Amino acid sequence: MRFEKYDPETHAETVPEFFSDVVEEPENFESFRQETEQAFQDIRDVLGMEAEFDVIIAEVDTEKLPEGTPEGLYFRGYSLGKEAHGHAERNAVFVAASMESDYWEAGLKNMVVHEEAHQEFFDHISDLDHVVWESMILEGHALHREKLVREEKEYPWRGDPREYEGPAAEVVAELDKNREWQGERYDRDNTSSIFSMDSEWEGIGYVIAQEVYSDIINREDMGVDEPLEMSKEWLRDQVEESVNHLYD
Repeated sequence: MRFEKYDPETHAETVPEFFSDVVEEPENFESFRQETEQAFQDIRDVLGMEAEFDVIIAEVDTEKLPEGTPEGLYFRGYSLGKEAHGHAERNAVFVAASMESDYWEAGLKNMVVHEEAHQEFFDHISDLDHVVWESMILEGHALHREKLVREEKEYPWRGDPREYEGPAAEVVAELDKNREWQGERYDRDNTSSIFSMDSEWEGIGYVIAQEVYSDIINREDMGVDEPLEMSKEWLRDQVEESVNHLYD
């Protein structure tokens, strides 16, 4: 595993705009690196860690964030899987934080745990179609691992407290749509995705993904990583079953 500083000239074209537009080369690289290494140790203690990847550390420039941005968005992360993303030259995790948050250590570690989980996912499922139901597994798995580490290591951080209050049919209608990414390099906009904070969904897809994934592993009596060993057809069916079970 290699740690490196984020360089806007070198890395900006590798990540979506939600990351590159608000980060800069880190002034606090060493402090961020130490917390990142602690997060990896926490993952090993609680869940085990097998993925191999590089870590690029950036710093969020809060002056580039809209006025009134909640502190939870002072932390950014993005994962590239060499086999999962056609443009990726390596497996890499990008993480960023700001010391302007009073709980920056916990926020950064929480983000590191989340992005490391994506690398574990890419090790198992790399032939991605980037549709919403796949992201229910991708994000639900990461959020579940994140919650287990956070609670065991007592990070002063909590997940999204919101609840989805719409009908199951509304979510089912989205499952096989492309997950829309921000930035022209993906040839999509980011105005309607269930996971976008900028859409009418207001990012509620993450809440749904965590509830759906928890429902799957509880219903099937599985460990947190076991669904990743199953076929994509089985996973797609389980996602729809959980959505209908949870929201009808």
